[in-house]
Amino acid sequence: MGTVYLTQTYLKLSAYKKNALVLGYTAENGVKQGLARVSASLARARGPVLLSPERMDSLKLDALAGGGGAAEEAMGLTFPDRLEETSGDQIWAGATRCSLERFMDSGSYFIAEYRLVIESEGRLKNFAPAKAAALDLAMKTAAGRIPLAFFPFLMSGTAGNGRMADLMASKKLELLPSRLKDLAPRALVTARSLIPQDPASMLAEAAKIKFLRPGELNRAELRRALGLDMIDAPVPDGVYLMRSDSVPAGIFVQGDLDRLLLAIDDGWQHLDFQAGDSSWRLKFSPVTGRLEFRGPEGALSADRVPLGMILVNGAIGALSAAEIGPDGNLTPVADREIPCLLGGVSLTIVSADEVTIGSHLLHEGVRWMDDVPYLKEQQSQLVIYASGRDLIDGTERVGRILIGADAPPDLKIQASLTAAERFVVEGETKTVIVSGGLQTADLVLGDGRLRIAPDERITGNRLAPAPGPTAAEPVLLILSVRPLTWTERQP
Repeated sequence: MGTVYLTQTYLKLSAYKKNALVLGYTAENGVKQGLARVSASLARARGPVLLSPERMDSLKLDALAGGGGAAEEAMGLTFPDRLEETSGDQIWAGATRCSLERFMDSGSYFIAEYRLVIESEGRLKNFAPAKAAALDLAMKTAAGRIPLAFFPFLMSGTAGNGRMADLMASKKLELLPSRLKDLAPRALVTARSLIPQDPASMLAEAAKIKFLRPGELNRAELRRALGLDMIDAPVPDGVYLMRSDSVPAGIFVQGDLDRLLLAIDDGWQHLDFQAGDSSWRLKFSPVTGRLEFRGPEGALSADRVPLGMILVNGAIGALSAAEIGPDGNLTPVADREIPCLLGGVSLTIVSADEVTIGSHLLHEGVRWMDDVPYLKEQQSQLVIYASGRDLIDGTERVGRILIGADAPPDLKIQASLTAAERFVVEGETKTVIVSGGLQTADLVLGDGRLRIAPDERITGNRLAPAPGPTAAEPVLLILSVRPLTWTERQP
């Protein structure tokens, strides 16, 4: 009898253990189904959500009040998103809940950070106990006229989704996976032209000029900012260090540049501008707060650093990294990977016409592994924008970024690139690796390949984007969706 009793007890314990194990799987199934619904909604987000001004204001007011309207609209779900399913003797039920964690207002756009919690309770028929499981995710959205640097890849305009799909299917365009398990969509397309063609606003920001009339740049005020007579006359060709009485200002270039060289040396950022027989040299040190500027008209030095905005009212024939020789001159370097952007420095380079990139463009102190840079503690940023519009009178120009035929076959560019017209890879077969993002109306890759590694400092909202182009109209974008914690408990 004792043996029979022990046997029955063992069988009951075994059955209980089996049911308890299946119960855990049942609770887990509910979470997985909830995550599948979230993933499906993200997969449907093939483009940013276009917002009317009224809808933009409504979402902002909702976020200010702690609501989840931006998350619901971006994902196409209504929270709590409830789920209940049965499979055999397994029953699971749960919901995905959304709560606002943080709101940041940046004027023309806002960022709303949410906590998504996928909860599930599992039960078995004819078995009393239940088990619960949950998965927490962090979700970040941006709404408004957002910086285009938030987009790892955006094809904006008439090129269409089919073109991008073909490029990705053929592996000519590849979005490298997130190291942080980010689930947010990376490659987006929209038939609307979201790339702005109003670079005059960036010029006004760099020169610290206020528009007397919305959208119209006062040429006399621009001349004053450049140190010229305040008359209504064209700006002569040359490189100008913009002047402001109270705050740092940027650099303005009138006319085409043959070369723009970037180099670093002992804590100084160097920029060398070359046009025909003329050259201008600017260097500055963020640590000492000093700058030195030299050109055909003479030299000056000051106890301030410039605003990191370089606006070229023309084309840039070659944008390249350079090294500094014993004579102090800069020599372009195309065949070696050398840093050309000083750690902690942010530069925004705007061209009214086209920009040709002729070398690697790398940041100081950044280590690359498997075609991906490790940027976590870095603060430096580089933005390159080919606007396709004259910076002063707004006439139409070419808005292209070209990878030059003489650029290295395995080219690394650490920047956010925006081309109003198209991004072009010239010459023989090349693999171009962009760490940051690309926003363009069209891609012309030829025999080349393009690989993009998103800048997760920007998409994760750990670092504000450097000054650059913003969306031409209000949009809603999912910046990131990242799993945080998995928990199991008794309900």
